[in-house]
Amino acid sequence: MTTAIQPAPSSWQLRAYVLFSLLGWLLIMLSFIIGLFVLTPTAADYFGGNAKATRDAAEAGSSLLGQLQILQATPRWLEPLTFLGVASFMLGIALEFSSIPKILQNRGQVMSVCFPIITGLRAEKGAVAEDQQPGFPFGMIEGMMPLFPLIAVMGWMIVGISFLIGLFALAPAQTAFLSDAKAVREAAEAGSAFVNANVSIHVLEAWVPQFKFLGLGLGLMAITMALGTIAKRLRRMGFVISSHIPENLRPAMPAIPRRVRIFQLSTVMGLMVLMLALVIGIVLAVGVVPAYWDNSIANELNPAGPGSTLLDQLSVVSSYVNWLNPLRMVGMAFLFSAITIALMVIINTLRVQSRLLVRFYEQAS
Repeated sequence: MTTAIQPAPSSWQLRAYVLFSLLGWLLIMLSFIIGLFVLTPTAADYFGGNAKATRDAAEAGSSLLGQLQILQATPRWLEPLTFLGVASFMLGIALEFSSIPKILQNRGQVMSVCFPIITGLRAEKGAVAEDQQPGFPFGMIEGMMPLFPLIAVMGWMIVGISFLIGLFALAPAQTAFLSDAKAVREAAEAGSAFVNANVSIHVLEAWVPQFKFLGLGLGLMAITMALGTIAKRLRRMGFVISSHIPENLRPAMPAIPRRVRIFQLSTVMGLMVLMLALVIGIVLAVGVVPAYWDNSIANELNPAGPGSTLLDQLSVVSSYVNWLNPLRMVGMAFLFSAITIALMVIINTLRVQSRLLVRFYEQAS
């Protein structure tokens, strides 16, 4: 017998999004690896192994100028490459969303055909099945999912606080530091207004960007949890519809797909990476960053020679951004991956339910 209805076929968008998601991971991990294994050791060697006078006197063709070229030129294309990875994730998510309207349309058509049959059978309503409560940590994650509006507000507040810090702390410090000639600023001694302003600038720049990205990560986490809540409600709706079907025709609901646990873990991993980046930023901001910059530039920092404590500190201060900034993007990649997987859970739930209703229609007819 040929049925009058068919489940929604797979679309090209559901094949293409995988490629863009993998491309996103490839580009972001490539940026992280280049930052960690190329730029970081180059910066540490260039700044930490040579006095400022030596660096300034480097001649054409020298290894020092080669290192400087790497440090100046590579970030010019590496950062756009990282954001191309982010854009790849976004394109994959957009492709997934673009496939949902047709799937919903098919689901409506299938339900419109099956509904009269279900009501016509006048079966006694059975008990609505329930999924077993998952163990730790998935039970905790699912318990937090309905709180996604609160998590989104928390993320917004963190980004807002970052803006206020920039407006009322970082900008005034920058203004104070640049309020006199360069020679005056660099000759200022430790404890002076110029040195204190310079310390404030570098301390804030060590942790505030990490704090801001944590806020953005909470926003992405809220989106993932909202999608997870939708998927859970769709599954619940499937159990309710199934309870109205006679037991001899009632389709067995499939087990919770493994994708659910993967997107939940990916969300947690992304947030943990962003929190780790913030902790590292705070450690730098209370340790090596103020210890280095709380000195006179002209009288202490510039004359520091190889092997000195100041140059050892400079090697850290000048190199951490090369691996810490890409590390933040790795955390974002986990969160974008969680969104793509959560969308696939919703899409597959709709498709599976349509397929089960089509099978019921075939048997009931």
